[in-house]
Amino acid sequence: MKLFVSFSFSLLIAVSTLHAAGDTVSTEIIAPGVIHTQYTLPGPYTLDVLEVDVKNPHITFETFKPAGGLTKTTVQAAANDRAGHRVIGAVNADFFSFETGWPINNQVVNGKPVLGQSTVKSQFVFTKDRKAYIDGFAFAGKVIAANKNSAAIQKVNYTRAADQMQLYTSFKGGSTGTDASGSEAVLNLLSPAWVMNDTLLFTVTQTGAGNSAIPSNGAVLSGSGTAAAFISTNIAVGDTIKLVMNYTPRTAGQSVKSILQVIAGNGRIIKGGVPYPTIGDYDGSGQSFNDARHPRTFVGQNADSSKVYLCAVDGRQASSIGMNFAEMAAFLQKLGITNAFNLDGGGSTTMVVRGNVVNSPSDPGGERSVANTLQVISTAPVGSLNFLDMRESRAEVFQGLSKQFHADG
Repeated sequence: MKLFVSFSFSLLIAVSTLHAAGDTVSTEIIAPGVIHTQYTLPGPYTLDVLEVDVKNPHITFETFKPAGGLTKTTVQAAANDRAGHRVIGAVNADFFSFETGWPINNQVVNGKPVLGQSTVKSQFVFTKDRKAYIDGFAFAGKVIAANKNSAAIQKVNYTRAADQMQLYTSFKGGSTGTDASGSEAVLNLLSPAWVMNDTLLFTVTQTGAGNSAIPSNGAVLSGSGTAAAFISTNIAVGDTIKLVMNYTPRTAGQSVKSILQVIAGNGRIIKGGVPYPTIGDYDGSGQSFNDARHPRTFVGQNADSSKVYLCAVDGRQASSIGMNFAEMAAFLQKLGITNAFNLDGGGSTTMVVRGNVVNSPSDPGGERSVANTLQVISTAPVGSLNFLDMRESRAEVFQGLSKQFHADG
């Protein structure tokens, strides 16, 4: 005698469906507002996509930079995971230097800048009022002294150049690493919290020459040449000064305020609904790079910016050959995505869902260590069990035998 048991749940069911000929799609709701879908498509291509509902108040985005240099995506996700602040998804992010362990382009973590420079590269930005943007963002800052005199801040956490004003935050390390040829002011944050594209208040706790210690909740303003003269002439211990640090979008007329997260990549895939190659080499990534098939990590959003998509396509494998920009654009447009750009790919391509790697990294050793990540965070309150996600929807069990089922709570 065979017993048939069927289960039907209204929430969080993992389902598999066949779409067009040869297309296999497996979808799972991993948290309210976040859906993980795996695609197996002719090519062959295998892709993992996290669809994130920006309207869900318990779902947010954070960028992450580890303190110890290059670190695996799973390790970065675990380091940022805690009760009430669960990392339910993560992907590797910007291109980086193996020598320095630093990302190449702009980054902001929870309002505090990691790197700031003027650049045309596309970036993902998330603001205090929960708005997501994809555009090119260029950094430019300004210091306003207590006497109202002001000077430009050219960069954040880069090596200081001649006649340049630089801001150093704790992401740089314990000290600025500069020589004694300039002038520096050590600052303590007076504003309630870090935020970009806004005005921040600091109190000056120390002035001096080079290699100043960087306070954990402050910064160091460091100048060379004319910038050093500005600090020496206009800034003194005990002063309250203002810093205005803006990441300005490339799109004319667009205003973005109160930025909390910035992460960059290299190569625009879709802009305003127009796909590559029609938009041209928009980020200067280079046609040979854009047209080659590689494992790729990329991020996109729909027309009204209500949904963000984190994507990974496997490559350099028999099961998946990787994609070029035109192929990525065609895939994304089928999902209703109108803006997208390329993050780091190749052997770095990794997607993590609830602590586990769900794609197939191409490196022989598996997951590669990277400089930073883009993470999906759930801040939903902790409580009693609310739902079950059953892995099996049907079972056939002979009389006298048993069947083990699997479920996530």
